[in-house]
Amino acid sequence: MQRVAGYDEPSLKAALKSDENSVRFAAAYVAGEKKTPLVKELIDLLADRNLVVQQAARRSLILLGCHATVPDAPCRQVASQVERLIKLGPKPTVNKKAVSTAAQRWKDWWAKNDPDMLSIQASTKTDDAEFQAQAPAGKAPRGERGRQTTNPVAKTPGGPSQGEAERAEQTAARRLELAKGVAEEGLEDKAREWYAEIVRLYPGTRAADEARRLLEKLKK
Repeated sequence: MQRVAGYDEPSLKAALKSDENSVRFAAAYVAGEKKTPLVKELIDLLADRNLVVQQAARRSLILLGCHATVPDAPCRQVASQVERLIKLGPKPTVNKKAVSTAAQRWKDWWAKNDPDMLSIQASTKTDDAEFQAQAPAGKAPRGERGRQTTNPVAKTPGGPSQGEAERAEQTAARRLELAKGVAEEGLEDKAREWYAEIVRLYPGTRAADEARRLLEKLKK
């Protein structure tokens, strides 16, 4: 994952077609986190026979959709958009008809909502810093080593500003909704990973508190 995190757009595009499941998964996951406009390629990946790869592509399509349409909206509005996008599918399946139907839904949605991905491309550089901050402690993605990264909600001497705190709440809430959607689809291992990531990256947010409770519930 860390190797792929440093990829630029052409490299990510190539990685999405890798013969290795782990590489395709990492590329699909990173594309959404870095807001890389690879919608067509991600839609194609919905047909991947590896369901973890398929759902990583679906997750990134949801992230890209939210970034394109409700980037600075209140948490409630973002959550509503996530719910709508989740319904586009597909749920984990290798059924060709179900996958084809979901792929067409995504194509239709993008045709109506931001086909050129302009809003995503304009904000990619700004949010790249947040993605780099997600590397495990002491490990920056390739190409970023030597550059200091910060947690998006890390406390400064004077504490986080109101704007930073609000942005952290919104981002954590979006990710929590995605994680809950994955859990509802039976991918509990992946849900645990995402809940733990929210707790680690966004301590002190309401979403982190809920993610912590959901993690405990999954352990029972």
